[in-house]
Amino acid sequence: MLASFSKTFEEARYINSSASHSATSGEVFPWSSYRLPDSIIPEHYYITIHPDFQNRTFTGRVKILLAVLKDTNHVVLHSKNLQMREALLLPLPEHHNQKKLSLRLQESVQNEQVAFTSGTTLQAGRKYELFISYTAALSNSFSGFYKAFYRTRNGTTRMLASTHFEATSARKAFPCFDEPSMKAVFTITITRDQQHHAISNMPKRTTMPRADGLLEDHFLHSVKMSSYLVAFVVSDFASNSTASKRGTKVSVFAPSEQMDQTQYALHAGVKILQFFEEYFQIPYPLPKIDLVAIPDFEAGAMENWGLITFRETSLLYEPKTSTMRNKLWVTLVIAHELAHQAKQLYYHLNTWFGNLVTMEWWNDLWLNEGFATYMEFIATNHLEPSLYAEDQLLITTFYQALEKDSFRTSHPISLPVRSSAQIREMFDVVSYCKGASILRMLHNLLTEPIFTRGIRAYLKEHSYSNAHQDHLWQALTKVLYLSAELMKLCCLMLQSALEAGKSVNVKAIMDTWTMQKGYPLVSVTLQGRKLKLSQSIFTLYPQSNTGQGTLKYSKAFSLSLFLGKEKEYLPIRVFVAHMTRMLSKFAFSREHCVMQLIKKHIHSLLGVLMQAQLWDDSGTLPQQNLRTLLLSIANGYRSLPAAKHAEKLFHRWMEADGKTQLPRTLRGMIFRIGIKKGGDREWTFLLRKYIESTSSADKVQILAALSRTRSTRKKKWQLLNAALQNRVIKTQDFGTIVRQLARSPKSNQLVWKFVQRHWSKLVKKQVQHPVACGDCVAVRVHNLLMKAVSSRSVKKFFCSQKNLRNLAFVRQSLEMIKVNILWLKKNKKQIKSWLREEYTETYTTGRHCRLATAKQWGIVHYTTWLHHT
Repeated sequence: MLASFSKTFEEARYINSSASHSATSGEVFPWSSYRLPDSIIPEHYYITIHPDFQNRTFTGRVKILLAVLKDTNHVVLHSKNLQMREALLLPLPEHHNQKKLSLRLQESVQNEQVAFTSGTTLQAGRKYELFISYTAALSNSFSGFYKAFYRTRNGTTRMLASTHFEATSARKAFPCFDEPSMKAVFTITITRDQQHHAISNMPKRTTMPRADGLLEDHFLHSVKMSSYLVAFVVSDFASNSTASKRGTKVSVFAPSEQMDQTQYALHAGVKILQFFEEYFQIPYPLPKIDLVAIPDFEAGAMENWGLITFRETSLLYEPKTSTMRNKLWVTLVIAHELAHQAKQLYYHLNTWFGNLVTMEWWNDLWLNEGFATYMEFIATNHLEPSLYAEDQLLITTFYQALEKDSFRTSHPISLPVRSSAQIREMFDVVSYCKGASILRMLHNLLTEPIFTRGIRAYLKEHSYSNAHQDHLWQALTKVLYLSAELMKLCCLMLQSALEAGKSVNVKAIMDTWTMQKGYPLVSVTLQGRKLKLSQSIFTLYPQSNTGQGTLKYSKAFSLSLFLGKEKEYLPIRVFVAHMTRMLSKFAFSREHCVMQLIKKHIHSLLGVLMQAQLWDDSGTLPQQNLRTLLLSIANGYRSLPAAKHAEKLFHRWMEADGKTQLPRTLRGMIFRIGIKKGGDREWTFLLRKYIESTSSADKVQILAALSRTRSTRKKKWQLLNAALQNRVIKTQDFGTIVRQLARSPKSNQLVWKFVQRHWSKLVKKQVQHPVACGDCVAVRVHNLLMKAVSSRSVKKFFCSQKNLRNLAFVRQSLEMIKVNILWLKKNKKQIKSWLREEYTETYTTGRHCRLATAKQWGIVHYTTWLHHT
């Protein structure tokens, strides 16, 4: 079939593709909706891709087997940035004198659609083959079929080509019906040179040499799946492989010089895969699964079926420099992606949310990502209990969800989406973290046996099909009534309802959490001998009939005094996070006296614990995390020896050319102090180590430290190199630099000015869409902590940019600014008052508080006043 493919194309008649859209050709595009028509569905794609590394382009041919459901003259499908060369339509079954149908092409740039129109009506109930050939450039972004690079130890730059199609980027690699519900079988063929090899979702069937010296890799037919799960990688990577108990081949791919960093991922991958199979009682359906470390990667990982792609930090573990925190992260990400692969949902909810059962449309994305996020913690806890995954769930998932959902600009978990921009915006904290949190809540409500059975039933019923959240709720409700034995396992609240003959409907319970935004503030008041409970939506910014930042901060600070006796990581971590945010707010509002008092409060509670910390890697992961946290805080106090000791360790390491061992858990902190206290020599040395390092986790720590330089010139160089040049520092790490620089008001202004000056280039470079810059512009740039003038400045900038003002991240940024302004106005006085009473000596003798007092009294010449007092 593939052999006759090119010949068939040569006989095709094709109309110029430049007559594309009503805006350019005057013709009306035959379809107006962002969603594709339901008149035709794809059944099988035969795709041939040939990447040209020298010219950084690729050519493609695709044959799509179509089933016509309704009479139509138009085949409408998705395409973006593809230059169509030829197209024809062949009715089936093919007869000896069967005529090929010539087609006219139109394009809707706005909806990323193309329409092939035939003069002959395509009849319902019949099947057709659509043939298309095309060319395109390998993408400069992190989506579609894009080019990536890595450097060897000897400085040689190597290139590879990889795909990332979720959510709407398969259309950038081949014309397709790029909606999750339009599942089909895919047969992939990759043409390559002999220096590279190709992998795809399925195992390779055969490799055929061509007359021109190139090779064709033919892969087996895939299972029925959505277009965004298709994947292929062409590289010179090496691999390590093993097999699961059921015989599934598991392989980890990476550059040859990093193969020593793949062993843990291989071990974890097999164990987690087996766990999901055993728990969900459904075997993994494919004969192999590849885990690939991609050097240039925007996300953490992508669950392509049978070929999972990862950012290097999410897959590689270097035993000499990586920490238990790195191991936890690698384990969580692998578990998250394998959950997408798995067949059963419950204990590891990942399966259902993933590839076996896919959401009907992107409004139910949370079914995929929320489940996977929850399941990653369950799997990790099973595989590595010593990693304390539950602590991580609370810190990175539950608390993040509470914060995000307290803004008025939050959104329901399930939300209608009608464009690529809106789809991209759904990949946020609400879908991932709130989704996981409410599933954890439901799990605890129903108890494990009921939840597990319901998930298994749901997965089996909807395998290889599409589903929405109501299907899951129905399955769980059905299991509730399955037997009296199961009913007894429910929580007391549900038991009472069931015993009273009341109906329990999971949908009724969960719709209140998925169909509306926010979470409730429950208020309890005493009325005589009765307790009255009431609830309202909690928001940080006040609105009518809602709760709001209600307990006075004086009460919160008084409660925090118990931490003087606390030695566990989790409560101290939460306390420090809140104090750090307060310090940030007061720093940007130049309230240095309040900052000094807060630092005194932290020291009074944690000072003894800070000085008790050892400079080593001993203890459990929570103990290591606590040590790193406390020593990092201690560096900010001149009265403590931490900063001097860290600086001494850095210089000792530097003098040995980086060959002496530093405590792995403290390397990042030591690097940051070395750069902050040092000058050109220290910065240049660490930059060289960054370039030489093959450990992606170590490179992230070094990069964060390099951003702590006091040199404005070096800060600008880092921003420019990462954001626009992608030379020494990769574009994927731009966010790391922004996070570090945005910590201080001065560097924050530098970042904000840089972003404004280079906005159009950033948009093009990042992902060719402004939403992609939302995280690094709106969230990372802490201008949102500034006063009202900054609010107007930020709003003016975003409103001046085309197609930006209505995007979610812009609305969220502006609300965050307002929230911080309101917070300062409402709470500054009471916080300062409590701290002043608690730490009177610091208030009366501290330099910044004395200066604030002097200004309040109108004393202009502060130094003179200090002299007299």
